[in-house]
Amino acid sequence: MRGQARLVIAALLLSSSVFGALSADVERLARLLIPALMAHQFASACQSRDPDFASEVGGFPAVEAFSERVRGSVLAGLSPAHARTVLLSAAAAARNAAVSEVRALAHSSADEENRRLDRWCDRSAEPFVRTIIERHEQQQETFRQEIARAKS
Repeated sequence: MRGQARLVIAALLLSSSVFGALSADVERLARLLIPALMAHQFASACQSRDPDFASEVGGFPAVEAFSERVRGSVLAGLSPAHARTVLLSAAAAARNAAVSEVRALAHSSADEENRRLDRWCDRSAEPFVRTIIERHEQQQETFRQEIARAKS
């Protein structure tokens, strides 16, 4: 549970620190997209190790579909250039979070590193992915309102 809380906090910190020079609407839209992209990154990393990863939410295909759905909602109606800026900003933050998490698990022993990765997938990544999807499903109206405010 501590690992999951750490990942949620990391997502929030990344979304608040990555956007120094970006306009407010780009920042707000990217912040809405980062958690879904992080869930996709984490699921991608763990699914390659365990094909049953995230089975509680439908496995990797469901996580991928969720990420695409959120991406579509956030980017809908934006100009191609604006959508690209939002997507690249959010993707960079999500990728950096995933790389940081995996690097923290590095070990000189390949066996120990594999054990750490497996533990991280089970104890941190899977609960994070599940929580992000469940929160999104429970708070869809709030999410739509935040998107509308960011685009207005």
